[in-house]
Amino acid sequence: VKEEMASSTSSSWALAWDLAEGLVREAGLSFRQAHAVVGEAVREALSSGLTVRELSRDLLEKAAERVLGKKIEIDPQLLRYLDPLFSLKMRRTLGSPSPRETARMLRNRKREVRKRRALLKRREKRVEEARRKLVELVKAYISKVEKG
Repeated sequence: VKEEMASSTSSSWALAWDLAEGLVREAGLSFRQAHAVVGEAVREALSSGLTVRELSRDLLEKAAERVLGKKIEIDPQLLRYLDPLFSLKMRRTLGSPSPRETARMLRNRKREVRKRRALLKRREKRVEEARRKLVELVKAYISKVEKG
């Protein structure tokens, strides 16, 4: 199952969004410019029958030149944003699917479950104590009525 998930995510164009974010972060492009460049590169790749794994630095640089009207040099390391695992690790916002954030959320949920279990046990004890007292009161009342 993990292999199937890795295969489907590594061939998905959804990672193009991450590539655009990488352009913003590492190439200093604005959000709008980065998304326009990546959009152009994706259109070119699709029209050429390329997969996301075949997206190249050269293709990105040509797309950037067409969109921005100037040449920019793209670091080959930027393509690592198309790697699903790298992409996940780069997500650091609260609630993101990054391994670190997922582990943090899991720890919090486990702590919350422990708290709620403890609360439930306390409430169960109180309910049991109330039930026991009720039974005593009913028995005392019945005894009083029978004697009475």
